[in-house]
Amino acid sequence: ITGLVPWGTPGQEFYLRSYKDLITFNDSLLDSAVADSGIVDFNFYTPYERLVFFDYGRIRLKFFVEPGKDYVFKFPIFHPKTIADSLNPYFEPETYQLIPGDSNKTLNKSIVTFDADYENFLNDNFNTLMKEAYHAHIDTFLHRIDSIYTIPSKSRFFKDYVHYRLTMLQFSTIKRDIDYIAFHHYCKNPILYN
Repeated sequence: ITGLVPWGTPGQEFYLRSYKDLITFNDSLLDSAVADSGIVDFNFYTPYERLVFFDYGRIRLKFFVEPGKDYVFKFPIFHPKTIADSLNPYFEPETYQLIPGDSNKTLNKSIVTFDADYENFLNDNFNTLMKEAYHAHIDTFLHRIDSIYTIPSKSRFFKDYVHYRLTMLQFSTIKRDIDYIAFHHYCKNPILYN
């Protein structure tokens, strides 16, 4: 992973991390790098697709990586944490997802586009989803999302990502029955911790 950093970060050290799983959210260090001559280089091995992230001053940058791929990102302007941020036990950096600049057909681009549609649907239909779940046209949304994203996609990881997100939407609206959701979607299927 190569990051092109703006002026103001020379000598700054960054720590690339990944979650061990998305249940406990315990993280592990993958690599560290020092900003040198406007470039940050992370090198690590991953046998599968995974979410990685690092703190970049007051913000957290996250993105998905795939095995055997190189990524080049242009990082935003660096704003270091203030003393108040460092002393505040409740400080949480704002999180931004990066998209590599070299392609529109990447896993990150697909996830960002899907998440935007997903969040827009939730925002536009929140009251209906929570109060009148059966009248929220969720089946129409699920069918549209499935046809737009998962059918043309060749990425197994992305199809599974969409499946998990849509299953959570179903669970929180139409069928608030954990046993039904677990049996219908996950029985005899592998549990995908990442």
